[in-house]
Amino acid sequence: MAFLPPALIGLAYEPANWLALAALVAMELVLGVDNLVFIAILSNKLPSPQSGRARRIGIGLSLIFRILLVGAAGFVVKLVEPVFAAFGHDFSWRDLILIAGGAFLVWKATTEIHHNVDVAADAHEDSPGRKPVRFGAVVAQIMALDIVFSIDSIITAVGMTEHVPIMVVAVVVAVLAMLFAADPLAHFIRRNPTIVMLALGFLLLIGTTLVADGFGFHLPKGYIYAAMAFSAVVEGLNSLARNRHAPASISLPPEPTKLSSEPKAEPMRSPPLIALPEIPAGMTVAEFFAWNPSTPLPWQLIDGEPQTMARGSRTHGAIQSQVAHLIAGYLEARGGPCTILTTPNVIPRIQSKTNVRIPDLAVICSAYEFEESALEDPVLLIEIHSPNNRAEIWANVWAYATLPSVQEILVFSTASIGAELLRRNPDGSWPSEPLMIETGDVTLESIGFSFPLVAAYRTTYLAARN
Repeated sequence: MAFLPPALIGLAYEPANWLALAALVAMELVLGVDNLVFIAILSNKLPSPQSGRARRIGIGLSLIFRILLVGAAGFVVKLVEPVFAAFGHDFSWRDLILIAGGAFLVWKATTEIHHNVDVAADAHEDSPGRKPVRFGAVVAQIMALDIVFSIDSIITAVGMTEHVPIMVVAVVVAVLAMLFAADPLAHFIRRNPTIVMLALGFLLLIGTTLVADGFGFHLPKGYIYAAMAFSAVVEGLNSLARNRHAPASISLPPEPTKLSSEPKAEPMRSPPLIALPEIPAGMTVAEFFAWNPSTPLPWQLIDGEPQTMARGSRTHGAIQSQVAHLIAGYLEARGGPCTILTTPNVIPRIQSKTNVRIPDLAVICSAYEFEESALEDPVLLIEIHSPNNRAEIWANVWAYATLPSVQEILVFSTASIGAELLRRNPDGSWPSEPLMIETGDVTLESIGFSFPLVAAYRTTYLAARN
């Protein structure tokens, strides 16, 4: 009879029931964060149309599980009764479910972290022969964790109130909030790849907490969520700092004025500003290559975010042209498949789905049999940096180092005559520091070529100073 309207009306007249409802909704929302983060990360592994459907199915199943468990409150209460004793602890069905779910969550988070940081695993993930993530497998994993989180949530709810309608209302409100927050959270994680690692760390912490709870070690949830909130705030500040470095507009010089036989005074005009096109967030490599920005500047894809590349100075262009001329002449005279390319697209092996970098020069020695959007196996990459973009260039350099085919990376400076050379060790590793070249020859073992360092600067103002 508890579900009849008079009973509901009677419950509504009790202030204590409203307080219980508010406490239950807050508790369900807090406990739902764990479930929501897991659903967001797992669904993002699917293509865009399927990922949204997986999230809705996962959250819908969590609502069904919670309502069924509320209806079976008597059965849920029995889940906390001891089943057997071991290691000085009485284990209940709830404990076993939490241990199993927590262990699965730890395994899943560890596996995803491994794929995000290990170069070989990331390369294997992107290999053509690898089977794509299946929709059914993702939904099954979401369903498994839904059961774990639902049981923990409802057991807590049963301990807070004895009124089933209050529990049902709290569950429905919390799950509806999860439903509205799921897509924005998933899109936010997709647009900010660095958040993925933070979220996986949260899942690892939550899984460890569930296992500990199953073994009788009850960690205060307030400490856990306070640590998570602090980490999220720090990462938010980092994201804000990164976004403030993004350019808002491009200033182009004024068009030349046509000469006229009749002098005419014209007002001074400021250079026109061309606004950058709307920059999509969370782009994949395929989406980046299909994107067509209406600006003449080249673009790179850095961790899913398209970024413009500043035009090089005259010194930059002179070094690039001279080095390309020297290497091209040598390769042509030697013969063979090797060739040098200017500003090609290169996809590093780490975070390869969301990164496209553009070196100044690249040497590739594979056969040229079909059109490529990006180089597959360059052996030598060359960058030229100015004092204000050194950090950006070296971030690219270490990204290039993840390509197994790359044997050497050469970096020239536009501020003074000098270069830095990274050469892969015989065991396949890279040195921690580059070789500094300030005089003498630049020797490139990857292509068997040496040239005087000053030859790269022959057409620059730096050569005249020497």
